[in-house]
Amino acid sequence: MRHVVVMVTTSYPRFPGDAIGTFMEPIAKGIAARGHEVHLVAPWHPRLTRGKTEDGVFLHFFRYAPVPSLNVFGYAEGLRGDVRLRGAAWMAAPFAIAAGWFEAMRVAQKRRATMMHAHWVVPGGVIAAAARPSLPLVVSLHGSDVFVAEHTPAAGVAARRARVAEVRGRGLMWGIELTEPAAAYVAAAREQGLLVATAGANVIRLVPPLVITREELERGVAILDEILA
Repeated sequence: MRHVVVMVTTSYPRFPGDAIGTFMEPIAKGIAARGHEVHLVAPWHPRLTRGKTEDGVFLHFFRYAPVPSLNVFGYAEGLRGDVRLRGAAWMAAPFAIAAGWFEAMRVAQKRRATMMHAHWVVPGGVIAAAARPSLPLVVSLHGSDVFVAEHTPAAGVAARRARVAEVRGRGLMWGIELTEPAAAYVAAAREQGLLVATAGANVIRLVPPLVITREELERGVAILDEILA
């Protein structure tokens, strides 16, 4: 079956030979080489020299900042020492996410997409899920996303389930935000012996007791994984 894939990412080689986002190009072009129509949505950058179409991949770079100095979203521009986001990146992030959502939605509607493909759970997965929640969503994990998914059970569930928009929390207190109402999933979890609650219409709230064992925690995650499948 031939798919029309809208790929959402925060980095892509800005010019031939660019060291930023090098792994993204073969992924996009590899999918196109298999006969699928690929539309890549990514933030604009001042150093971009790419055309509109390259090797079967349609490139859609969206602008989000009124001045060049605020184009610090993606492309590793917003990282300080590869660990801390610069203040400018925090300022630009809401505008970039909103612009990315709008562009991904626009491209998906115009090209009649059949699948969304996001890179990184946040923000790519959130943007793609919100842009076309009715479409199948594939989320590819890279770098820190893999670590988070392996070491945070709730984030691992999110990485495997397209209907999960975001996971946030600390310690044992977590919220799983869905792209649809959470009540039915809360009821399904309770039927299987897992007591969870809602926090707003679309959020599953997890607040287990401090005395919970690892075995009980793993069983709870397994139930969540099953009901969100």
